[in-house]
Amino acid sequence: MSDKKGRRPTVIISGVGITLFTLLFGFTNTTTGLPWALVTRFCSGAFNGVVAAVKAIVSDISDDTNQAKAMVVISSAFSVGMTVGPALGGALAEPVRQYSDSFQEGAIRNFLEEFPYFLPSFVISALSGIATMIAYCKLPETRIKHKYTVLEEEHSADSELSSASPLQSDGRHGDTQHAAKLVSVHYNVERDNVQFSSGAKVEHDQGDNDDMEETDNDSGINNDDHGLSQGSDQSLDISELKDSENVATAPTGGLWTRVRKGSTSLRKSGVTALKTSRMWTMLKSSEVRKVVCLYSIFSFAVIGSDEIYSLWLSTQPDKGGLGFSERNIGISLAVLSTIMLISQLLFVSKLEQKIGSLELFYIGCIIIILAITLFPALASVTNDILLWTLLVALQGPFRLFVGSCMVMCALFINNSVERANVGAVNGLAVSATALTRAASPSISGSLFAWSIGNGAASIGFPLDEHFIFYLFGIVFFLSLCLCITIPEHVKRKKIM
Repeated sequence: MSDKKGRRPTVIISGVGITLFTLLFGFTNTTTGLPWALVTRFCSGAFNGVVAAVKAIVSDISDDTNQAKAMVVISSAFSVGMTVGPALGGALAEPVRQYSDSFQEGAIRNFLEEFPYFLPSFVISALSGIATMIAYCKLPETRIKHKYTVLEEEHSADSELSSASPLQSDGRHGDTQHAAKLVSVHYNVERDNVQFSSGAKVEHDQGDNDDMEETDNDSGINNDDHGLSQGSDQSLDISELKDSENVATAPTGGLWTRVRKGSTSLRKSGVTALKTSRMWTMLKSSEVRKVVCLYSIFSFAVIGSDEIYSLWLSTQPDKGGLGFSERNIGISLAVLSTIMLISQLLFVSKLEQKIGSLELFYIGCIIIILAITLFPALASVTNDILLWTLLVALQGPFRLFVGSCMVMCALFINNSVERANVGAVNGLAVSATALTRAASPSISGSLFAWSIGNGAASIGFPLDEHFIFYLFGIVFFLSLCLCITIPEHVKRKKIM
């Protein structure tokens, strides 16, 4: 949508949808139940086109010298939202139970008791509404209108011609009463101020089962206003030909044959439309497939490692964890998030400009792999000061380069297509990675629980508490291997 209608309407419509369905989610209770929660969350997710559109905006307003810096700002803002959002939602959920002394008996208390998740939904919906209003008032349209490719235009014109022409495959086997005709059709297609001309010549032999020959008739194309080629004495208007060929084109064999042939024609038209669509064209590009797969695989590992980090911190030392309290876990997450935010803003864009985006991803993956495989060793440290020092020393670079690699993935996605398709490829990438992000927490949590239980007890190393960290190390290594296959030109934007 953002490539065709614009970035601004995409952001605004997405914001309105998120605002509305987030508010409706707040009416989830024991009466409405799980179906209401699922429907409202699904609808909210369906309107979540903001991320893809904002990344496309970054591509529109930046060049190769500052795109990384702009993407770092977007990534940092997203990280802040991911940190503050859950904390805010947890603080406001079930307010009567958490802050019973603050609510006196009355309608408000009764309402919040009946809908315990309305308050966080209302606050988040209000913030989303404010952001949408700001976008409506201040956000300019950044999309540059691009001309459609010649291939797309010629396909559209050919489809119109074939639907108007009576010389279908059924007609050439009928009892036609006409002699061979030579039809030359000249047409102009005008879209977005771009004109294309094409010609088609069709030969139809009487009483003959030979295949109809279709050839390009470039020499017969006229640029005058008559619309018909003068290359043959038998050239005639397409509408007249359609009227004269009704007998030849009438399908034979009864109603079922007609329905079957009609459904076959419809299916072929649908397949043709799919194969010539912009999305299919993008998917035929190997570099688009590679960068989307890279983003999905890397996101799977990042979400999974974040999931097990808190579990690992809270797990007792005899099970391979650090035995942190909830307070210490909160402090750890706050400190590391602050380090990641500041370091991203200060260093990522400079590193990208100095060593290159692909090279930064290579280095980042290597450091991430080394750090995550060393995490389990911290369980053997007994000194608290040394433990915190080593934890920050490992988690700091880990989170810095995780953020850096995510930014590089966003650059690869933007640079893998022409500017006219940036919105579409970002939508494709967000949709693909949504699947891996949804699956990763449950898979990683289940494997971690198994490794500190059955795995550690019956099998031992490396299928004990080390297993999940080594597994994600392998996934990060696969991301590195895939990135090595991506061509160098994804470092730079495509001109068109």
